[in-house]
Amino acid sequence: MLENSLLNQGSIKLPDGTAYGVIKPDDSSADAADRLKGNCQRAQADEILQFLCFGMASALVLLGFFQMRRGGVGKGRTGAYVA
Repeated sequence: MLENSLLNQGSIKLPDGTAYGVIKPDDSSADAADRLKGNCQRAQADEILQFLCFGMASALVLLGFFQMRRGGVGKGRTGAYVA
């Protein structure tokens, strides 16, 4: 997980190694692992919410398409065309 640039909050190549945004100077390896795990859980929650929002948006678009195709009565419409 430390090599994943989305979870490690960025990295900088230094002459003596690589510095990661997740690891603070006085952190132990357990602290860094906990911080990485928290970032992973937040990323997974974001992915789930994006999937649910995409599903809802797709359903609303399809519902609107079928309503328009059916020519149903909507707000301010009578369903009849006036020429």
